[in-house]
Amino acid sequence: MHIKFLPDYIIYAKGLLTPATCFNIIDKFNRDPDQNAGELVIKPSATWRGLHSEIHRQVCAAIAQIVQKYKPLQVGPLAWTDYKIKRYEKSSGSFNWNFEALGPTAWQRQLTMLFYLNDVKAGGETCFLYQNIKVRPVAGDAIFFPPFWTHTHSDLTTETENKYIMTSYAGFAIPGVSTNAA
Repeated sequence: MHIKFLPDYIIYAKGLLTPATCFNIIDKFNRDPDQNAGELVIKPSATWRGLHSEIHRQVCAAIAQIVQKYKPLQVGPLAWTDYKIKRYEKSSGSFNWNFEALGPTAWQRQLTMLFYLNDVKAGGETCFLYQNIKVRPVAGDAIFFPPFWTHTHSDLTTETENKYIMTSYAGFAIPGVSTNAA
């Protein structure tokens, strides 16, 4: 894994997950009877334990590098939500500009984590409005960024294949507050 710190607190993690791990996540996701409308939250249950552990190990390694660079993230222990897998069908949908710090429990979020699980040859880029940055989906790569209005983003519609992503949010571990609600 190679971490690259882009302008305005956008972090690009090249090779966070291996292509084989991404393939296994997509395969298991597509066969999972619990997925609903192309979405599934995975937990360290018996079904997902091995892959969940592998993902979590790599996320911990990336977060360790990120907090070394951004010291304010060291004011307290970090915790993150369960991982949510999403499938976007090719040539469908349009994505409005949005940011992640919306909703009743979103106040806990300090860092958005977005993992690309497959390559998308045409379209599918994540675009940041104010930073003028576009990130093309490459299997195994991830981006980390603040969830606030300062990092308003959108995804372009995929033109050639379905797009698979996984997301999670990191926040400070506050006693008595569940991170799964973030």
